[in-house]
Amino acid sequence: MKILFTMYNMEIGGTRRSLLNLLEKMTQAGVQCDLLLFSPYGEFMDQIPSGVRVLHGGIAMQGIYATKQTLRRYAPSYLVAVKAAQKVAKKIIGAKRLHEHVLRAYAKRHLAHHDYDAIVAFQEGDCVKFTTYVPSSCRLAWIHNDYGNLQGEQRGTPEIFAKLKAILFVAEGTRQTFVAEYPQFATKMRVIPNILPQERIRDNAMAEHPEHVFQDLERIHIVSVGRVARQKAFERIPEVMERLGSLSDRIEWTVIGDGPDLARLRETIAAKGMRDCVHAIGARNNPFPIVKQADLYVLTSLYESQPMVVMESLTLGVPVLSTDFSSVRELLGGKPYGLICENGVEGLAESLRTLIESPETIHAMQQSADEYEYDNEAIVSAIIDLVKR
Repeated sequence: MKILFTMYNMEIGGTRRSLLNLLEKMTQAGVQCDLLLFSPYGEFMDQIPSGVRVLHGGIAMQGIYATKQTLRRYAPSYLVAVKAAQKVAKKIIGAKRLHEHVLRAYAKRHLAHHDYDAIVAFQEGDCVKFTTYVPSSCRLAWIHNDYGNLQGEQRGTPEIFAKLKAILFVAEGTRQTFVAEYPQFATKMRVIPNILPQERIRDNAMAEHPEHVFQDLERIHIVSVGRVARQKAFERIPEVMERLGSLSDRIEWTVIGDGPDLARLRETIAAKGMRDCVHAIGARNNPFPIVKQADLYVLTSLYESQPMVVMESLTLGVPVLSTDFSSVRELLGGKPYGLICENGVEGLAESLRTLIESPETIHAMQQSADEYEYDNEAIVSAIIDLVKR
């Protein structure tokens, strides 16, 4: 069996980490996996499993899909010129037409004669549209976000979805938001969650010389991981600490991640005089040794599709407090190792206040998290069966 996966880049993020986990398991199951990266840059490039053949998007594709972060950190300087020329072209013919022309041209030139059993768009938007340009009887799209929160081209169209064999979702909650929009495609929809490599996560957490970011051993250590951008709502953290008043002195909170709002978050932390208790340390290729040191993981997000960070933290025996949204209820609802609070600053502050004043509750949650296990084999089998069907 031969499958082509498509992804924009390999910058740090939950969806990319999920893709790497899936590719590893699929290759171990004997599936030949090709990975087309529209922009072949990012911190995770060196973590692609060795059995995966990596295809690079052409210069035009790289110009369109290279992010500012990619251009600043990784990309050759000529891509800056390409991107500038494309900016002019978009004004003349429109961004949508330019993207479609570039994607069609690449598919025709490089993939027209490949015999893939399936083509999997692993993220929304142009990744999905691209699958319709490649010959295959099995085109799959994997929706990793709450559909109601997607904007513009990321939402796709009925014409595109009609050309797919199946539309996959990582949680029932994300499927529900999609079926509300497109009930005509209900028979194509499948819920297949992400792979969680628990053994590797535990191994990675056992770094020989772990980085110690928590400075006060007497405090409750909190960690949050993710891209510092609007969806993750890390800007709530300084507000939560203010709401806690003097109780905030008993917390040390570390944020791991890079993103467009990192500088602003750091400025807010400094302006509010919180640098001794809130640390925004930037991205880490391997955040797990730090996560393992925490007493509690806090998810501040506005929404998530299937929050991998929750499952990764539980794998390391770290309990979770999360804001409320549909997919997290599937993971934590009624479970002894997690708490769900109202999705806002007040909800986070009140739940943290309760936990700070009741450390025995955190201890009981930690004991429950130590028993968390996940079934990956059923996920791989579900994908293979879907392609064969």
